[in-house]
Amino acid sequence: THDCPFGIDLGLSKNDFQTIQNRELLLKVVLEMKPKLIIHGHYHNFYFMRKDFGYGMVEVVGLNRNKSELNEQCGILEDGHFEFL
Repeated sequence: THDCPFGIDLGLSKNDFQTIQNRELLLKVVLEMKPKLIIHGHYHNFYFMRKDFGYGMVEVVGLNRNKSELNEQCGILEDGHFEFL
């Protein structure tokens, strides 16, 4: 996705109504589909975390901007496993 689901604390102050509404909608999708991996951009902040959404642990990857290190902006997804470059 471009944005990340509600419930992932990014330490950012972007809490306007549209952002929260969008992230809450993404959370509904996550709870329905139960992915094991979520990859998103939008905040241009690289991180990796594991988050329990109530159905088990989920790996969450936030990708960085284009001018960052290559391993912070892309990786390889194969057989459900994400590997950083």
